[in-house]
Amino acid sequence: MEMNYLFEGDLFELNIIRGQLDNNAESVIKVIKYCPTNYPMIILVHPFSNDKPFPTIYWLSCPVIKEDIFKLEDTGYIEVLKKKKNQSKEFQKKLDNAHKRYSKARVSLLDKDKLKRARQKSKDLFEMLKKSGVAGIREKEGIKCLHGHYADYIISGNNPVGKEVAKKIDIPTSCNFCKKYEAGEGVRN
Repeated sequence: MEMNYLFEGDLFELNIIRGQLDNNAESVIKVIKYCPTNYPMIILVHPFSNDKPFPTIYWLSCPVIKEDIFKLEDTGYIEVLKKKKNQSKEFQKKLDNAHKRYSKARVSLLDKDKLKRARQKSKDLFEMLKKSGVAGIREKEGIKCLHGHYADYIISGNNPVGKEVAKKIDIPTSCNFCKKYEAGEGVRN
């Protein structure tokens, strides 16, 4: 199958993103946030490309920050945030608003032809693309993917879960981790 790349940057950036994600990055549209060392940190991903859904439109690509968030998840922090959400109507309302805003942002990336194609493929797929929240969550009573919430917060400034995650981690100010990906080293094609 021929890949239909959407990337708006250059091959140099695409190679770095491929290395960061350890995949071919076929649905990546562009870098929307760079780290302090000028490598891609958060990328915009098309929600339905090459007939494949990808409900996470703001994708944290920085391997260093991703690892820090994995460690945070391993400590049970998702449960802490669920408890906070269940005990605070204000937190819950802000999270509901973040899910709605995220859905609208996802739909704004889909033209009529893509929406029609998604509907033809599956009603469930169509509903997921139109209505799911941050990182594609459908059951909004829970919280999943702190990486997705963090990326959404960094881009929008309006995600209470991502804001709490941001308080727990630091963005590296000097890091050469991604330098090895500049020439496409170690990247799957």
